[in-house]
Amino acid sequence: MKTRSSFVANSSSSSFIIGVKMPQGPNNEGMPKWCAEYINKMFKKIVGGENITNVEQLNNYFIETYGYRGQSLEELLQDDDYLNDQYNQYMVALDKGYTVCDVNVEYGDSREEFFGSLPNEDEGDGIYLIRSNC
Repeated sequence: MKTRSSFVANSSSSSFIIGVKMPQGPNNEGMPKWCAEYINKMFKKIVGGENITNVEQLNNYFIETYGYRGQSLEELLQDDDYLNDQYNQYMVALDKGYTVCDVNVEYGDSREEFFGSLPNEDEGDGIYLIRSNC
């Protein structure tokens, strides 16, 4: 049985998994579609990393990030409580309409303070911290 108690992280960087409600086009409080698309594009550029918007992307992300030797998702999650918990947290965010973003920042990067200060639940701003290695 595999046991993992926390993030495995490089000592010179921090990892943040955030949930973000992205603008969805013309029905987002009267925002024109082009504006919503621009905001999404700029956000992805600022955040960097992986942006997961659906279950298929989530499954591929977990297999590519945590799997080995052709392991299926079921095999990967089978005996790993830590990964199961993480996967379920990401699924909850996706089910609520959030984009799940995997953000890695170097120590000293100004984004570290911003992401580290996010609340653990969305307080109405459309963004929250799902997980952090800090």
